[in-house]
Amino acid sequence: DNPWIDIINTNAHNEYRYEYEENYETFLKRKVDLVFAPEKYISDNLKAKGINALCISLYGNPTYDDYLFYFADTIAKIWDDAEVHMKVDKWKKDVENAINECCIDAENQTDFKKIYYVRGDKNKGIEYTDSKGSFTEFAFRKLGYRFAGAELDTTKPSKEEICKFNPDIFVIGGIFQNVLRDRLLNDEIYKNLDSVKKNHIYTIPFGLTSLEQLSITTPIFFYDMSNKLKHTNYDTKRMMHEVFKKYFHIDLSDYQIEYMFSAKDPSGNNIVNE
Repeated sequence: DNPWIDIINTNAHNEYRYEYEENYETFLKRKVDLVFAPEKYISDNLKAKGINALCISLYGNPTYDDYLFYFADTIAKIWDDAEVHMKVDKWKKDVENAINECCIDAENQTDFKKIYYVRGDKNKGIEYTDSKGSFTEFAFRKLGYRFAGAELDTTKPSKEEICKFNPDIFVIGGIFQNVLRDRLLNDEIYKNLDSVKKNHIYTIPFGLTSLEQLSITTPIFFYDMSNKLKHTNYDTKRMMHEVFKKYFHIDLSDYQIEYMFSAKDPSGNNIVNE
């Protein structure tokens, strides 16, 4: 569903697509060697059918702090290859550097602004966020913000609960972010919040994936959020160009990079519409 895939992998149309809970027979038929599953019950069910499966959760327990490099380290163990190790080590160092540079003041901060993150990978409205244990909660906490999802009892809070939290900032990610931003600005209830009145609403770039989802662009996520929330001036567009050239050997044009930062498709159109 993501048109950027065809830019990054020109053979993508020849690849198989899998559902969130794919039937085990599909994996047997296609002779899949290993499945990375996002939930433990999925990996357990596949293993019970004789399929090699590992759970790579999107959440850490109790927090994401000690889980940040789990997938990368797992990759290095499975593919014990010098080039793989080099890429993993470089990526981990880049992530650590980004956190150290962007989050240097967060540990000693006392006046924490409140941030509400809209999870826009699905079109579920403003009332869909992430929880404690997620990468987003980890990242915004490191950046020095109170993350709404860590204090709310649900990932689907009501409008009243969000208004009671009264975020200083809204951040919207995912493939539906432009649709959801318009919805937030025009909502009769949310438009009364100071954060909406002052347009303290920020979106997250989108390319191969949303930048707030763990990927090769994770370092850029920290720099981009620092630019938007702390008014720093990191050259994130140059970083985007370099990271795609390094990991995918793709020389993105200036226009394509601009479109990624606007969450548009490679032609400059909205990836999805209402």
